[in-house]
Amino acid sequence: MTDAGVVGVQNGSTVWTLGFEPGSGETAGVLQSGTEAYVGHGNSLLVVDARTGVIHRRYRLPAQVSAVTSSAGVPVVTMTYSNGAEGRMGILPSGPESLEPFDVDPKLYGWLRTEAAVADPVARLSQDPTNPWLYLEAARAAQPGSAAEADYIEGALENAATFYEGAQLARELMRFSPPQNQAAASAMYAAFGDFVARGYRAPLLFDQSLAESYGFPLGALKAALGRGDMQGAAFWADWVYLLATPAVPETQAALREYSTYLRADDQREAADRWLERSREGGGFDLASSVRQAALDVGRTGWYGVAALLVALLALYVALAAKYWRPQSVTLRRGGSKSPLARLFFLRYATFTERLVAVLLLAAAMALTGLQGWARDGDALPGAWGSGSLASVPALDAVARTDGHGPAVAFVRGFAEQMAGATDPAAEAYRAAPDDADAVNNLGVLQDDAALFRRALDLKPGLPAANFNLRQGPNPSRLLATFAPDAKALVVPDETRLRSAVAGSFQGALAGVFTDPWTALTGVAGVNVAHWLWLVIVVAFLLIALLNLVQLVLPRPRLARNAPRTPLYHLLALLLPGTGQADELWGVLLSVSWAIFGVDALLHYFALGAAPTIGLMTDLIALGVIYLVNLVTFFVELASYGRRMRALKANDPETARAFGLRAGG
Repeated sequence: MTDAGVVGVQNGSTVWTLGFEPGSGETAGVLQSGTEAYVGHGNSLLVVDARTGVIHRRYRLPAQVSAVTSSAGVPVVTMTYSNGAEGRMGILPSGPESLEPFDVDPKLYGWLRTEAAVADPVARLSQDPTNPWLYLEAARAAQPGSAAEADYIEGALENAATFYEGAQLARELMRFSPPQNQAAASAMYAAFGDFVARGYRAPLLFDQSLAESYGFPLGALKAALGRGDMQGAAFWADWVYLLATPAVPETQAALREYSTYLRADDQREAADRWLERSREGGGFDLASSVRQAALDVGRTGWYGVAALLVALLALYVALAAKYWRPQSVTLRRGGSKSPLARLFFLRYATFTERLVAVLLLAAAMALTGLQGWARDGDALPGAWGSGSLASVPALDAVARTDGHGPAVAFVRGFAEQMAGATDPAAEAYRAAPDDADAVNNLGVLQDDAALFRRALDLKPGLPAANFNLRQGPNPSRLLATFAPDAKALVVPDETRLRSAVAGSFQGALAGVFTDPWTALTGVAGVNVAHWLWLVIVVAFLLIALLNLVQLVLPRPRLARNAPRTPLYHLLALLLPGTGQADELWGVLLSVSWAIFGVDALLHYFALGAAPTIGLMTDLIALGVIYLVNLVTFFVELASYGRRMRALKANDPETARAFGLRAGG
């Protein structure tokens, strides 16, 4: 090898040179065996005629080739993955000894195309007839509709060996004028066949950036709809439909959008059909809906917690001002002069007001736990969204997953099973004996119908188990087309993967309330110094304890009909909901005010979080909240005036204790 590439030397003279375009992967490893030379470039092993430099065969490998050696006369390729791991694979006369998922580095999926970015693709074909992109570029240069164009397109299809080559070629073929629908369909069919054969599954392809790197059809469908190309959309919709699954909502959303376009084009029957297709496999599921709601709440992050604490602080300030007078009278009569006594202002509040304070604290704790749970789940290993858990980076991430429980066991078992490690897979599945998904997959591993029936007992209607017992259709359209005779595995979707990494939201909530110290000090997403966070947690827990103590303290009689300070009236006007804290709707008003208020501030100040609501929406909502609060303020003020007049008339002694003129 030289800087120019790989060279063939004969009798001291260079007789051929094989160079590669920059950005097409590294050239690493050369092994000569007789008249053949094995050259590693990118994730390809090239079999080159050592006499002429012509490439005879190209083998696609899972990752960047880093070395080529020989063992017992068999070429052995060493590969380096994007996570630093290494793998080895023998190259038999029929090709690589196993068909494995690819590395998850997006650059890998463009290397072959970049390699073909030469000035004269036709000339390059004489040296490299194995690169499908050279044929495609030659077809572009040929006369449209000519025999040469057709031959080059056929050459591209024949030499596309992987799912990403086929899918990317299909996109380019649909850009021809006129579009090469039949050739593109052939490319997509071969692409999906390879995708399934390598162990990829649609529910695991939730990383849309990787799916786009593959050239898969979702992005093409969206692009066609965006430019109003209904013929192109019709082509891509069929392929998206094969991949569509509730586990990847974007796929079903794209089909719904296609249905909308058809309806706008007055194709009502087709629109209804595609709308129905977009809903297949879905339906309302209470557990999933609750889990999604918990995730949405958790993803509000710290600004949601901050909003609750702002509402709580507003309530504290308003209640302290509201009960200042009865507290002053009580402290004066008791002879207490300690300023710390003022901290117990909540005992003067009504039970409902005290309960609201406790509930706001509990909600802040719960939301802190949920945001940590959501952050942990959002930090899924990138390799897990690639469509496979059997790639080396994905398996490495599975091996490093801490924790126990059925979700972890199920994910580990599935990954090992797809990687061909049957014994570790069975061991993992057996660790989750009451998990229907794990039991079904163990049944596939052991070809045991009793386990399928057991899975149905645990989860009635489980589609995979029904199919395996020949009681229902294949739950995967992709597998029904490309592996119709294979037993159905339950594929861990993003939700199960999140559970394996972060546990369940129920567990997160339980941890916050059963062991608040551990849960709060170990929560994810804290961006302050650890010592400062410990101080914050201690202060928060002390405040919570103080609130709980005051919740059960008896309320002084003087507080039941006491006059309020002018400051309280001002605060009740400025802090919506605080004047109606003893009613549920007042709490809702206060929390809504805090949420929209904090979000509005995020539009103007960099506080470490991005706003999630539009500024105009924030301002309109705040305007409505203040208007409602203004009306209720004056209604309550009129009621308060009547009570004070009654107090001065009926209990002049108490009125005088408060500094009111009795009988007025």
